[in-house]
Amino acid sequence: MELMKKDVTGDEVERAITSIVSGHKLALQGNSALASNFGGHAVLGMRPDYDDLLLEKIKGVTTDDVMTCAKKYLDTEHYVLVRSGRLDVEQVRRLERK
Repeated sequence: MELMKKDVTGDEVERAITSIVSGHKLALQGNSALASNFGGHAVLGMRPDYDDLLLEKIKGVTTDDVMTCAKKYLDTEHYVLVRSGRLDVEQVRRLERK
């Protein structure tokens, strides 16, 4: 697994954070999306500012956080590799050796 061989960079973490935050904000555009979101929060007993708190926590993720999580939850000995599209046996064999 490539992630386990080298640390993620600050730039990679920043791009991921930006993608998550913007995707979340885009998903909440429109009255029905907002109503559904706030309704869900109410039913689950969550605070009205839950989304703001969540996004702030996401913005605070560091490269150390990512590597700690990867080392804790990714098992490099027991994983399943899934590839879609045209199957090239040699490419699969090269991936298996990594």
